[in-house]
Amino acid sequence: MSPVPRAFGRRIVTMSNISEDYEVALLGAGFGASLLAAILSKQGRRVCLIDSSRHPRFTIGESSTPAADFILSDLCARYELKELMPLTQYGSWREKYPEVRCGCKRGFSYLWHGVGNEYRATTDHEHELLVAANSSQQVADTQWYRPHVDQFLCQYAQECGSKYYSESTIQEISRGSNKSWTVGLNHIDQSLQIHTPFLIDATGPAAVMLKHLQIEDISNQLKTCTVATYSHYENVPLVTDWLQGYGNRQEDFPYPVDDAAVHHLFADGWLWQLRFTDGLTSLGFVQPVSKSGRENQDIPSGHWEKMIKRRPVLKSILGDARLASFPGKVFHSGQLQRLYQQAAGDGWAALPFTVGFVDPLHSTGIAHTLSAVQKLAQGFESRAMPQLEFLMSYSDQLIHELIHVDRLVSLCYENLSSFNRFSAATMLYFAAATTFEKQFHSTENSFLCAENQDFVERISRVEILSQQTASQSTAPATDEELAELFSLGVQEAIQPFNHVGLFSPQIQNMYHHTVAQKSAHD
Repeated sequence: MSPVPRAFGRRIVTMSNISEDYEVALLGAGFGASLLAAILSKQGRRVCLIDSSRHPRFTIGESSTPAADFILSDLCARYELKELMPLTQYGSWREKYPEVRCGCKRGFSYLWHGVGNEYRATTDHEHELLVAANSSQQVADTQWYRPHVDQFLCQYAQECGSKYYSESTIQEISRGSNKSWTVGLNHIDQSLQIHTPFLIDATGPAAVMLKHLQIEDISNQLKTCTVATYSHYENVPLVTDWLQGYGNRQEDFPYPVDDAAVHHLFADGWLWQLRFTDGLTSLGFVQPVSKSGRENQDIPSGHWEKMIKRRPVLKSILGDARLASFPGKVFHSGQLQRLYQQAAGDGWAALPFTVGFVDPLHSTGIAHTLSAVQKLAQGFESRAMPQLEFLMSYSDQLIHELIHVDRLVSLCYENLSSFNRFSAATMLYFAAATTFEKQFHSTENSFLCAENQDFVERISRVEILSQQTASQSTAPATDEELAELFSLGVQEAIQPFNHVGLFSPQIQNMYHHTVAQKSAHD
C-alpha cells in the first residue's frame, strides 16, 4: 500500500486559476521519461513532462549495450516509433541523425594497470580483456551523448503530442479524495496547477515524488560503495595510439580498442573512457571507498589533478586533453549508490534512476531504464490506468533488479586487486547479459536474469568462493593459485548460462562473438 502523502515544500496560497488536466504527468524529462511520454501520447493519452531545467543540459555520456538496443528496437516496433528505430544501431544512427552526437561501441575493453600503476603489454594479452558485442560498426551499439539524446527524445515526445513544461519549479504535490494528483508549479514566472490521476517520477537523484511520499531510503542494503570524478574532455588521444607505444599486438583484438567502453583498471579504482565520433570523450574515475561513514564520502576539491599526479600513466593516457567548454568543469560525486524501498504505488510509479543507482561499471543504466519504460508502457496499454497489483509487481521487480546488479558489480570490486580474478568476476555479468539477450522474447525472461532463481543461487556460490579464496585469509596457496581456483569456480557456476564460450576464447582474453547478430534496419 502507498504511504500517505505529506505536504510538499511551501504551499502556494494565492495559486492562479490557470490549470491543466492530463492523464499522465511525468516529473523530469530525461531520455526515459521522454520516450515513455512519446509512447503514451501515441496511444492517444494526454501527457505532460514537467522539467526543472531545460535542454540541452549536461549529463555524463553513457554506454549502451545489446540489451538496451534490443529493448529499444522492440519498443519502436510495438508502438510504431519508426523515427527512433535508427537509434538502435550505430550505422543507422549516424546515417539518419548525424546531428545527434554518439559514438561507436563494439564491446567492452579492459586494460590492467594494477602492477605499479603502469600498463605492460604481453604476447598472451595477460593484461587486456576485450569482449565484443557485435560484428561491425554498422550494427554496433552506441555511446550516448546524453545532452543531445535527451533533447532529441524530448522534442520527439512533443511531436507525438506531449506537453513540455521546462524550467518549472514544483511548489506543491497533493492528492484529493477523488485520487487525482495536483501538482502546483511555477512555470516561466507563471503559477500553474496540473491535475492528473497518474504521476511518474523521473527526476533522478532528486527523487521528488519518492521524497514527497516519504519512501524509506534503504541504500545501506547495497554492497557496492564508490565515488567518482568525471566530465567531458576534448583532444583525448586514441587508446590505439597509446597502446602502440607499448608494442601491443592489436591485430589480435576483435575490434579497434577505442570502439568500446574502455576501462583502465587499477588495484584501487578504474577510469572509464567513452569516445564520441568527433573526438569528444566522456571520462571518469571511480574509486571504491569504505562503507563506514559512507554519507561523508565527498571527494575534495582538486582531487582530479592530485589523482593524475599520483598516477603518471593517466597523464600519458590523457596527453594534451582539455576540459570541454560544456560543461566546463569537473564533477565530484559523493557516494554513488542509492536505493529506495518502493518504486510504485496507487496512482504513481518511478523510473530506475530515480529509485536507485549502483555503479557505472557494467553500463546497465540505459538498458535498465528502457526495461522499465517497456514494462510501464505495457501497463498503460488498456484505456484504464495501471492497476495496483501491476504497480506493486513492477516495484518489487525493480528493487530486486537493482539489488541484483549490485551483487554483480560488488563482486568485481571485491576482486579488483587481481586482473585474473576481476576478469573472472565480470563473466557473471556477461553470462547474465547474453542469457537475457538470447531469451529476450521469452515470457520468463527477466532483466539480467534477476528473477532466475538458479542464476541468483549461483551468484551466492561465487560470493562465498570469493571470500574463501581471498589471499589474506587462505594459506599457503599463492595469489595466482587462488585466482585460478576462483576462476574455475566462476566457470563452473555459470556453465548452464554460458551460451557464448566465456572462459574459452580462441585467443586469451579476446572474445570475438558474445551476442546474437543484429540485422540492419531500414
